[in-house]
Amino acid sequence: MSKYDVLFVPGQVDIVAGLKTDTPIIYYTDGTVPLMVNYYWFGFTKKAIKEAELVEQRAIDNASYVWLSSKWAADSVIKDYHADPDQVSLFPFVVGNNDEQKIHVAKYDGQTLKVMFSGVDWERKGGQYAVDAVETLNQRGIKSELLITGIRELPEAVKSKKCVKNLGFLNKNEPEGLKKYLARSQSVAPAD
Repeated sequence: MSKYDVLFVPGQVDIVAGLKTDTPIIYYTDGTVPLMVNYYWFGFTKKAIKEAELVEQRAIDNASYVWLSSKWAADSVIKDYHADPDQVSLFPFVVGNNDEQKIHVAKYDGQTLKVMFSGVDWERKGGQYAVDAVETLNQRGIKSELLITGIRELPEAVKSKKCVKNLGFLNKNEPEGLKKYLARSQSVAPAD
């Protein structure tokens, strides 16, 4: 008999790959090696990629369930690692609609709440969730605006919204782009 009913391991592929237990393992991640190489990860040798894929394959094979934060990643686990679709589930990083999960503001003095969305891939990063959240805040009487950076072309339906300001694409890998990005991030943060 195991001391635990289940082991939940978020983002630690190496741990999941090496665990030796009869206890069911839930492995949670937001991406796979095939998706990350040349998308977020650059300069890896073929040998390093092959080794990373072997570790990831061991982790997926060792896990009882693989939970992923996007359909993009879930599809990769099934296609690239031949995981059983019944053991792959989608659990996105999204706030639920349950009243118990909502943050209740103790005091609101009327200033505009600025929410910053930063990402290059509107769909994958959940841009519409950010728009919906800011619109909900405005409907509830909390004056809010969504500042967007990183998106080259916003969906037409989003461009026309009064609560949305597109600050444009900034390349954080270039010193000037990083400087502007940090300045914009600081302008969103509340003053101490």
